[in-house]
Order: sequence, then structure tokens, then C-alpha cells
Amino acid sequence: MKRLLLTTGLLLVVAFTALASERKLVILFTDGSQAMFMLSDNPSMTFANHTMRLSAAGSNNDYELADVLRFYFTDSSEIGIMPAQNEKDFMITIQGNDKLIIDHHAKSVKVLIHDIGGKNYNAHAFTVGGRTEVQLSSLAKGIYLISINNKTIKIHRK
Repeated sequence: MKRLLLTTGLLLVVAFTALASERKLVILFTDGSQAMFMLSDNPSMTFANHTMRLSAAGSNNDYELADVLRFYFTDSSEIGIMPAQNEKDFMITIQGNDKLIIDHHAKSVKVLIHDIGGKNYNAHAFTVGGRTEVQLSSLAKGIYLISINNKTIKIHRK
């Protein structure tokens, strides 16, 4: 019985690890190209001087914000313009330096913002249909964690 439980537990761990490794961050650019990063590589995004820097797997990639159309997270192996197909998927668009737009199919979107010290901030978010807009203009310079339906991204306002 112990052997069966251990084997089952090991299989579950392997299955969940495989599922987690399939999650991707996809960045779409205004010229139609895209960049993809595995979440298992723990990518980190920072924003400064109209530039987005994405660090993952030991490399840094800088992108002009004017060239970034949107970014989103997906489980799918097929990458396309319309990734938000179920309640778990959402797409994030950066608008200027002060707004995140979240396109989704969820009944509701819960947005939480806090700094690395754990202090919570008002999200200033409003939803119309399948689009939620989050105002970031009131945030001071610093590193913030933005949780969207229990999925978290890190931003650095300089």
C-alpha cells in the first residue's frame, strides 16, 4: 500500500511539473512578430525609460514599449493573437507607462497590487465586458507585484 501511494504521489508531482513547464509568457510586437518565454525559466520584467527589459534563463532582452503591442500568459502550444479562450487565460496590453489592460473571459477579475515589502495598494481597476483596465499612475517608483486572478507579474517603475 505504501509503495502504491509513493508511486502515485511521484506520478502526480511529475505530472504537475510537466504542466507548469508548459506555461508561457508571449510578447506580441506591433510588427507582427512575437517572443516566447517559458515560465519555468522565471522571467522577470522591468520597465524604465520607455523600455521593457525581460530577463530569463541568464539573458536580458530589451524592447521599446512603443514596439510592444501586448503580452499574455498561456498553457497552449499554439500561440496566436487571441489566446484568451477560457476563464484561466488572459492577455495583458501595456498602454503608455501608466495603464495595464487585461482582456479575459472570466466572470470577474481580481487585481491586487503590493510592493515587495507587502504593502497593499488600491488597484484603480474597472471592468467593462471582458476588459479590465488598471491605472498605475498613482504608484511611486519601485518594484510591485500585480496579481491577476492568482497569477502574478512583477513590474519595476523607475
